[in-house]
Order: sequence, then C-alpha cells, then structure tokens
Amino acid sequence: MKKGFAMLMVMLILFIMGIEFVVLNSAASRAAFETNAVFLEADRENMAASGIALAKLSGKAGQIIEPNTSELASRYAKMSLKVENSKEVTMNIFSRRGGQEIKSAGMYFIAK
Repeated sequence: MKKGFAMLMVMLILFIMGIEFVVLNSAASRAAFETNAVFLEADRENMAASGIALAKLSGKAGQIIEPNTSELASRYAKMSLKVENSKEVTMNIFSRRGGQEIKSAGMYFIAK
C-alpha cells in the first residue's frame, strides 16, 4: 500500500512539473518574440537615423546610396536611400531577425 501511494505521488509530481515546463516554455517563446519585435523597431530607427546622416554628409540630388549593412546586429538587413534634394531623402529599410521582419519605406526630411 505504501509503495503504491509513493509511486502515485511521484507520478503526480512529474505530471505537475511537465505542465510547469510547458507554461514556462510558452512564456519564454512569447518573451523572445516580443524582444525580437522591439529589436527590429530599434534597428529600423537606427538605420533611418544613419541614412539621414549619410545623406546629409555625402548625398547629392538624384544619388542612390546603398550603405554596407553587414556590420549591423541583425543577421540580414538592407537599406537603400535616394537623395531627392538637399532637404529630402527617400529610404527603403528591410531587417530580419528571429523569423520576423520589418520593412519600411518613406520620405525623411534632412535637418540642417
């Protein structure tokens, strides 16, 4: 009788631990997803600011610039910008991380 009760308690404890692992795995996956989303948004803002600075320093009207993005933290990132005039630049930004990707295209104004 005591051996059966002890075995039942061990099985119950293992079952509860299994449920806890499933819940913790789900929470960790959600946290990783949210972290990647925030990282991609920060990466997009960083690339936009860098593109504006690059256009301000070396851009001539009508020039298309594709900076080297291999040194960024994202494994795959691409950016191209076209200097419209001395005050405007059109940028296309793409970045991917952890199965998520962010695409951004828009016109930015260059502050003097």
